[in-house]
Amino acid sequence: STSMPLADVHRLRRRIHAGEVTGPRILTSGPLIDGPGSLHDYLVVTSPQQAVTVVDSLHREGVDFIKVYELLSREAFAAIVAAARYHGLAVVGHTPVAFGDPGEALDAGMRSLEHSEKLRILCSSRRADVAAMIRRSEDLWAVGDSTTARQVWEESTEMSLLSYDASTCEAAGRALARGGIWFTPTLTLDLRSAPPVLEAEETVFRDPSFRYIPRPTLEGWRRRYRSAVIDTIAGGYAPIREQAQRVLALVGAVHRGGAAILAGTDGSA
Repeated sequence: STSMPLADVHRLRRRIHAGEVTGPRILTSGPLIDGPGSLHDYLVVTSPQQAVTVVDSLHREGVDFIKVYELLSREAFAAIVAAARYHGLAVVGHTPVAFGDPGEALDAGMRSLEHSEKLRILCSSRRADVAAMIRRSEDLWAVGDSTTARQVWEESTEMSLLSYDASTCEAAGRALARGGIWFTPTLTLDLRSAPPVLEAEETVFRDPSFRYIPRPTLEGWRRRYRSAVIDTIAGGYAPIREQAQRVLALVGAVHRGGAAILAGTDGSA
């Protein structure tokens, strides 16, 4: 569990352990840590000293690991990794854009790589160019220019997929394996709009397991699904299907290289 309020996590854990509800073993990071300009309700740190204070506090509150986000400075990130290591906590999450190339953040101490877009950088023969475009997109989001940010993001996606190199990707998988770094591709984000995923909304949300999902979360998923359907219909199926197949090739290549894969949906619950 990442970003779920710690009080809620602890309460649910107690109920599971007491046999009041059926549930899994839950590991949690508590709130995510981000830098200035964060677009989310995360813990924002502006200095290495503040970063250490936040990690110390999360450790006292009983987190199992630390999750970071994209707008951290290099200095704050390094302080987080050092403080987490002191407490025996792994650091996972989004590689900060300050590093440009996600490989730098992994070398600096992250224990996981989240989402296929970061893998696209590692698997590209134009690694520096793709990283620069993603960094520019994030900068544009931070200043509120969402239209240009989305356009640059789409261009970076196209460039990375067209410059995919299987041998480079397998080498990235070997590097992840040597570093003990897990990869969470969250493929549902890439495949949710690709046939045969496009089904009638009520068919998709008829799954009986959805009764365990909080209503606000489920409604958010419905809104996102409707948006995905509209975007797919407007853009046509062929490009989306092709992109999905390219992403699957990336994940397959990095796994052949030896990278360990974690299942994840990016859904909060």
